[in-house]
Amino acid sequence: MISNEKGATWCFCVKFIESAWTNKPGERPKTDYKNELDEDTFKVFSKLREARKQIAIEDAVPAYAICTDQELTFMAKIKDF
Repeated sequence: MISNEKGATWCFCVKFIESAWTNKPGERPKTDYKNELDEDTFKVFSKLREARKQIAIEDAVPAYAICTDQELTFMAKIKDF
């Protein structure tokens, strides 16, 4: 957890998922996440994409520089928060 003198706090949760790194370098299969995720998980995924988009706009960087769709999918599937 990171805090500043004004009381703002950032908290990060990182979970390494070994199977996430099984693609060959340079291989980027297209995934339709609406078909891959159940309805509730896709709603979480969509909210995460919106948040990523806002961060990217504020920081003037591409959205993929924040995190990939695949990483958002892993986050959306985490149910133990």
